[in-house]
Amino acid sequence: MRKLWRKSASLALAIAMAGTLMSSSAFAQEAEGTAAAEAAGAGLSAAETDDVSTVDAGEAAEAEPDADTSGNADAGTAAENDVSENSAAGAAAEVQTAAKKDASGNISAASDAEGRAVAENEASEETEKPAPEEPEAADGAQMKALSVQTISAGETVEVTIDAEGGYSYLYFTPEEDGVYECHSISDYDTYGYVLDANENVLYYNDDSGDGNNFSIVWECTAGTTYIIKSRFYSTGSTGSFSVTVDASTIDPQDPCSNGYKYYYVQQGDSLTLEASAYNHYGNEADLSGDDYTFEWYKVYNYESESGDWVNQTSDVLGTGSTCTITSVAEDDFYQSAVSQYNYYVCYICKGDETLAMTYCNIYNSDYYYYGWDTGYYRSVGESVTLELNLRDYNGDQADVDDEAFTFEWHKVLNYLDSSTGDWIYEVGDTLGTDASYTINSLSEDDLYLSAALMYNCYMCYVYKNGIQVATVHDYIYYKDYSYSGSGSSYYKTVGESVTLGITL
Repeated sequence: MRKLWRKSASLALAIAMAGTLMSSSAFAQEAEGTAAAEAAGAGLSAAETDDVSTVDAGEAAEAEPDADTSGNADAGTAAENDVSENSAAGAAAEVQTAAKKDASGNISAASDAEGRAVAENEASEETEKPAPEEPEAADGAQMKALSVQTISAGETVEVTIDAEGGYSYLYFTPEEDGVYECHSISDYDTYGYVLDANENVLYYNDDSGDGNNFSIVWECTAGTTYIIKSRFYSTGSTGSFSVTVDASTIDPQDPCSNGYKYYYVQQGDSLTLEASAYNHYGNEADLSGDDYTFEWYKVYNYESESGDWVNQTSDVLGTGSTCTITSVAEDDFYQSAVSQYNYYVCYICKGDETLAMTYCNIYNSDYYYYGWDTGYYRSVGESVTLELNLRDYNGDQADVDDEAFTFEWHKVLNYLDSSTGDWIYEVGDTLGTDASYTINSLSEDDLYLSAALMYNCYMCYVYKNGIQVATVHDYIYYKDYSYSGSGSSYYKTVGESVTLGITL
């Protein structure tokens, strides 16, 4: 039996967060917008407004779970996670693509009933970070390299970044055709690129080397000049690190980055799981042929009745590129709502080396729902009816009149107590049990007032046959004080005059 490459709960919880991406979206600020963007800025979310004051929905700044995704990203074809044929189109497709980092190393997730359970139980050792943005000079032009040197195969060169946002150029011209690998050697987080002679990005990578060092594997043509561009991940960092390049025996087409698969089925269905991974170019690896072997396991990862966390791995279930479950059982499902994070994993091997893994989550389509949060614009004394926007795994509107659903509406007080300086978060008693809830006369503490550090909202727990399947938040904004401003740029020279204006 192979040992999993992580703490018992860590990766399963990370996959859960990615698997529940669509459960909550933020209320984004548009050009004509309102103060709704402040909701996202405060870490709260809303996604739609009612027909009285309409604003387009947007996505919140989202939590970033732990995921192992080594390997280069191909600048031309950023690898996206494979969307299983068992998964749904539309919104559910976004759920499935979320678990795999895109070419720049991003990974996204959000929270509903499942997401909240993850937040409460997460045991992840580290948190993924977004890919860094390219620094720009004050005039908008990209900053030039602060360190320019040459490097040869088998050589290690020290580069120095002595200004914030700077980077190094190492010109590399191999004498022979073949596969080469370059990586940084540093105690700090680095980011690397391979450019062609015209400075077009061919490949880039964040953390595929040791620790937080970059590592890039690519095929080179003799006599062709490549530029190894490197920098600190943080644009505010300065200092020195080493970069080395040499011929490599690694096959760039080999899988090196883990795959994630999501399936939505009913109990009793037959299901075939498929191995999937990504190669050094960020494309889906071709796992056919005799080069690779496979080992499938089932991982039991749940909270026992005694409150203890259980993590067990089964014996080998199969040795092919697919694994068939004849009849999906209840304990095959990944169900955060009941603290059960069971999943399947496939080790993809070449000889004695494990190159990558595929993690498979199976969701019960009868209990997979997510809610779009809603925003409303009202004034004190006005009435409002809060309604649910509940979607199933397929992205379709759920029938909230189905008698299997029950609801609990609560008022959430979330504000800064000016007298004590303490932050208050209180979930009130149940206010209603219907699919909607009406407030006949709004008071000030019903409103979301970010300017007053008051982020109050209403929350509805959604249950199906007694199992919590979603949590939905509704935000009521004070329309008399909801404005947004857009900044303006002016181009002048020293000695000229300028009149600054505002757009509100």
